[in-house]
Amino acid sequence: MKMIPVVLCLLLTGCLVGADLPQPDQLTVTAPPGASLPLRGRVLLVVTQSDKDRLLSYEINRVSREETKIHEGEAMERAALALFGKAFAHGAANRPDIRPHIIARISGKATWNRMDSTYKIMCAIDANTSEGYPIGSFIKSYQSPSVLNLDSSLSPAYGQCLKLALDDMLQAPGLTQMIQAGFPEPDPEKTAGYLRSQGFVIR
Repeated sequence: MKMIPVVLCLLLTGCLVGADLPQPDQLTVTAPPGASLPLRGRVLLVVTQSDKDRLLSYEINRVSREETKIHEGEAMERAALALFGKAFAHGAANRPDIRPHIIARISGKATWNRMDSTYKIMCAIDANTSEGYPIGSFIKSYQSPSVLNLDSSLSPAYGQCLKLALDDMLQAPGLTQMIQAGFPEPDPEKTAGYLRSQGFVIR
């Protein structure tokens, strides 16, 4: 009889099982062939304010959802900054003043399964040069094992997904050309024009 509460807990919430996922800054990013990390380029990460403000929610049943106080986009941004910080010499989120070589728009969606305490993450990196030439769109998904904590596991789960997308980005031919050229400084006027087209205010 003592096992009944534990069994019910496992069935209903997935509690008492699971493990901590590694933090994004503990993950290993795969270097491009013939190059070492970090690459010398500067990367501007773009995370929309609507994503940053979005609160994580999950299904309770077929008709009801529970909204948490967890800002999903902020967790995604933390993971992206940690990973791009391993891949490139300098990166910042939503700060065009860094004079970027690359602009990477980060997006994603987390789905929490309360029955087995798992995350399914869909994520994407849409990368262009700062002058607007496409590097590529890299879309991935990640299914977590059972995790211990809804809040503290979100950024690590995003890290696992974004690592897959970033690894693909680092193998892209467009990025290989920038590496081989030594990341030449971009044209300021073209960069300013493209940044304005992405919604940034450039003086």
